[in-house]
Amino acid sequence: MALLLRRSVKEIQVTRGTSVMDAIRPRDPGLPAVGNDPAAGQLWSKPGISYSSTLPRTATSRTLGTTSPFGEIRISSTASAAEQALARVHELVHQFLTPRFGVLRTFRVQVAISGYTRVALLRYLEEALAQTVALVRVQGISFVLEGIKFPFAMVT
Repeated sequence: MALLLRRSVKEIQVTRGTSVMDAIRPRDPGLPAVGNDPAAGQLWSKPGISYSSTLPRTATSRTLGTTSPFGEIRISSTASAAEQALARVHELVHQFLTPRFGVLRTFRVQVAISGYTRVALLRYLEEALAQTVALVRVQGISFVLEGIKFPFAMVT
């Protein structure tokens, strides 16, 4: 093992464990923890929408809506009706992109969240798509460019 890994026995024991079985066990692929599937055992999940007055706030703005890794949507009940409509459509796009078919659902959610958090292009595409669809449905076709620029406004 030490020859194959080009490390000393001590380095292998520190990083992988003291027994041979610990050393040869495959490493965790690094997929994020997403919690338990709320629709475990069902062939098709049907995530819902709820309204909450206690959504997390960032340093620059308040959060109007969130989507859980399994597609459950929470929308701020303290926002105006127009803001709630915009947030609802935006989060519905995220929900649409969430795996819902039961076979390997947790694994597919982990892969999707991993891509969203680690690959900036995937995050940009999903956020731009969600905001563009929301703005066009709620406010009209003239807001397409604003939706495409939205992910850049999130960063600043």
